[in-house]
Amino acid sequence: SVGPATQLGVGWPPNYSYPLRFRLTKTTAVLARWTVHGIWVSIVIDGLLIVSQLLFAHLLSLEESGGSVSETMISIREHGETLLNVSAILVYVLTGIAFLTWVYRTTENAHSLNRGQLEFSPHWAVAAFLIPLLNLVAPHRLALELWRTSRPEFEVAAPAPPAVRWWWPIAVLSQIGGYLAYRNFPSQEERYHAWEAYVG
Repeated sequence: SVGPATQLGVGWPPNYSYPLRFRLTKTTAVLARWTVHGIWVSIVIDGLLIVSQLLFAHLLSLEESGGSVSETMISIREHGETLLNVSAILVYVLTGIAFLTWVYRTTENAHSLNRGQLEFSPHWAVAAFLIPLLNLVAPHRLALELWRTSRPEFEVAAPAPPAVRWWWPIAVLSQIGGYLAYRNFPSQEERYHAWEAYVG
C-alpha cells in the first residue's frame, strides 16, 4: 500500500503508480530534496563567512601589534567575502523558491486526500511564510496540519514528532538572533574605516 506521506510528496522515493489526482508527486519530492540541499549549502556558506570575519579580526590584530599584512591577503579576503555574500543571496532565493513551491504542491495534494476541511489553501500556505506577523505562527500550524494529513487515519491523533513541533519556532528564534547580531556587527564601511585607521 502507498502511505499518505508518499502521496503528499513527502516520502522518498515517490510512488508513480498512485492515481494521478496526486499531482506532480515526483516533482514535489525532488523539490523537497533540492530544498534540503540548499539549506546545507547555506550552512556551508555561513561557516565560510564566519571564517572570513575571524580572518579580518586577525588581520586587524596583527596590524595593531605591528605585524606585516600584505595588500594581496587583504584583497583576497575582501573579494572572497563579496563572492560568498553574493552566493549566499543566490542560494537563499533559489532555496526559498523551491521550498515555497514544495509547500504549495504538498498542500494541494493534502486537499486531494479529502480528509475534511483544511485550514490552509495552497495559496494561503505560501502566503503564511511571506506575510509579516502572520509568518510568526502560521507556518507552525501549517506544518502540523500537513503532518496530520499525511498520517494513516489510525495515527492522526498521535502527537507530532519534535521536529515538526519545533522547527519553525527555532527558525524564528534563529532569524531574530541573526538580526540582532547583524545590528551589533560593524558594517562593511565601518570595517574599512577601522582598517584604514590602523594602516594609515
